[in-house]
Amino acid sequence: MIIVMKFCIYCQKKEPEITFTGREHVIPKFMGVFENNLVIKNQVCDHCNSVVFNGLETRFKEDTDEGVRFQMMNLGNSSQFRFRNENTKFSFISNMQEDFFNDIFPFFRFMDGAWKIVILPQIKIKKYGANGYIVLLVDEVKKINRNSKKFDSLKNIVKGAIGKDVRIFVRGDSTDTKDMDEAVTLVKELGIDYKEEKRFFAPNESANGEKKVEIDLNCTLNNDGGRVIAKIAFNYFAYCAIKGKMEDILGHDNFVKIRSYILGEINPPIKQIISEIKTKPVLYHEEVSGKRYPGHTLAFRAEGDRIIAEVSFLGRSIYVVELGKIPEELNSPDFGSGHFFDPIGHEIVQMSRNPAKWGTKITSTYKLFSLL
Repeated sequence: MIIVMKFCIYCQKKEPEITFTGREHVIPKFMGVFENNLVIKNQVCDHCNSVVFNGLETRFKEDTDEGVRFQMMNLGNSSQFRFRNENTKFSFISNMQEDFFNDIFPFFRFMDGAWKIVILPQIKIKKYGANGYIVLLVDEVKKINRNSKKFDSLKNIVKGAIGKDVRIFVRGDSTDTKDMDEAVTLVKELGIDYKEEKRFFAPNESANGEKKVEIDLNCTLNNDGGRVIAKIAFNYFAYCAIKGKMEDILGHDNFVKIRSYILGEINPPIKQIISEIKTKPVLYHEEVSGKRYPGHTLAFRAEGDRIIAEVSFLGRSIYVVELGKIPEELNSPDFGSGHFFDPIGHEIVQMSRNPAKWGTKITSTYKLFSLL
């Protein structure tokens, strides 16, 4: 009988030194929920998955340009949002008369074929970390059972907050205070000593959907952000290799650098890992129409003697990731694979190099070599 020892595609350790009770999502859940989501099972150990990657993805979500935008879109249907505001600097300018509303946090909703700014009832709590803050969606938090672990966890997150650092944004007016009263009660139920002063009510949105908030967001791609992008690229390559029954290739010496970078064991200049950030569309339809699709693209291919991956989120910048030199075992003219992830329709579609397949919703099992 042959016994196959599981090994972690990142740290390369094997059982029983490590365990495999969790699973690794190729794309983090806060970037969207998809039917038949891509999940790597029994190939990423619990230590890498939970200890290393959870904290890394949290920092990405809370303090990078992409992470902040994902939270604004709330693709994971969350009730709370946290922002460090250290590496990523952003501000909002409201045209709702009172300066008080410049503290409001805007969200995006996909409506009529485009992302539009919306103002949602919220509680904003300053001083999360050194410069950040927490935003709670009033309507979502109200649904949480007050005796549940989830509500206790939320109370623990905001523990230590003081009333003067709290801002409440709801619609209404002096004759309709129901939503404001409920939000104030909610703040107190969370254990915050909140004493009201002047009340401000956000006006109803105009009939033509006029934008009421301008967003100024600046961020430098640092190694934390680079490591998450590199991890998504390597996850996708690994998923395809596993589906192609070539998981052993993931332990190849040619991938030592990318694995070590993702784990934070080395910090080379980021240009060595993400060699280019470009805007030229990946999808044929985008190039023809001149419009970017609000979804994610993951692809890898051969370029010379190297494997490069291209990662794009929500039709914005395309990150070119250097995965490593092509091992001899993978030498093939058909080398490569690519998929489009639609967080609006919650589906995943395979991309094709075959012009006859363009315009069709081709779907296929994931392959290390794309034959479509």
